[in-house]
Amino acid sequence: MTILGVLLLFLAVIITPTLNSYLQQKHQINELGAQVTQKQKDVSTKETELKKWTNDPKFVKQQARDRLGFVSPGETLTVLVDENGKPVGTVDPSGKKVSTNPWYGQVWQSTLAANRGDKK
Repeated sequence: MTILGVLLLFLAVIITPTLNSYLQQKHQINELGAQVTQKQKDVSTKETELKKWTNDPKFVKQQARDRLGFVSPGETLTVLVDENGKPVGTVDPSGKKVSTNPWYGQVWQSTLAANRGDKK
């Protein structure tokens, strides 16, 4: 009986660290698998966006119009200026106001305006 107890204790001492390492590695594998799945979704989203940019001329034209203020030949782009003559925005042919600031500049300006209590 004593030999059996010593043998069980010996096996427990040997197996415990190995089992602990196995469980930690199994957990790490599961986490990495979840990361791989997320990255695959990200790649799929980027591929879809790339297809839009490469295969859809209307999308590219609309992005150039919205982001860069481009217009097609024959259209008129109206530039809005402040009292000092500095451009503050543009109006595309459809009448939609297009800002000349990049998106982060627009966010910062809206934050400052909110701080001052400005209303549009």
